[in-house]
Amino acid sequence: MAIANIVCPGGTVVGIDRDPNAIEIAKKSLSRFGDCITCLHGNFAELDRLLGRQYAEGFDGILMDLGFSSMQIDDANRGFSFLRESALDMRMDRSSGASAEILVNEFSEEELGRIFREYGEERWWKRIARAITEKRKQHKIMTTTELAAIVEKVVPYGKSRRAIHPATRIFQALRIAVNNELSNLEIALPVAFERLKKGGRLIVISYHSLEDRIAKKFFVKNAKAAYVLQIFHFVYAAGSRCLKS
Repeated sequence: MAIANIVCPGGTVVGIDRDPNAIEIAKKSLSRFGDCITCLHGNFAELDRLLGRQYAEGFDGILMDLGFSSMQIDDANRGFSFLRESALDMRMDRSSGASAEILVNEFSEEELGRIFREYGEERWWKRIARAITEKRKQHKIMTTTELAAIVEKVVPYGKSRRAIHPATRIFQALRIAVNNELSNLEIALPVAFERLKKGGRLIVISYHSLEDRIAKKFFVKNAKAAYVLQIFHFVYAAGSRCLKS
């Protein structure tokens, strides 16, 4: 909304989101701006295909917000949260791709362990992967609360009141794997950078160190003028910004 207030009228704002629900909400809330706003359903890793030749002249700025919204977390049908019972889905776009249920019940113990170690940076990855594969021998793991209970049973809970729930990193890791978040970011960054006009700015807002590392590495390698802004919210977040020269 804030960007639209600055750019419109006279300019163009193009929004892309993998979640069809988010697209519909954006269209309604931004309808007063008319043709100034274009909302596209898709993955930013497919930026070239989505934008086509219509925007060949490039953009003054591109903002990539890598987070997901409270609307998605609070939707009991999405499976992003272990605080309420839901089917293990976790797909940003539920019309395509394998759900978290498929990963949890069909991936090998080794592959699950790799996901928990690399994407969740989970200390107890081996123990958790083993517990999941043992449990699914009895029956399929179908819900968020069941998965969280399995993790909580085998992982020591921190004594500090600030200690996060044992399943937090596991749910993060599964969400990243289900949505191919890191590989999509690696694909999207160079495409977005090439779509900038001279003097244009590429901004990435990330919410964990894995995304932040990829963005910083890209900017240091590709931008003649690159610098990093550290932003702290309720969770760790970092915004990286570079100027195309």
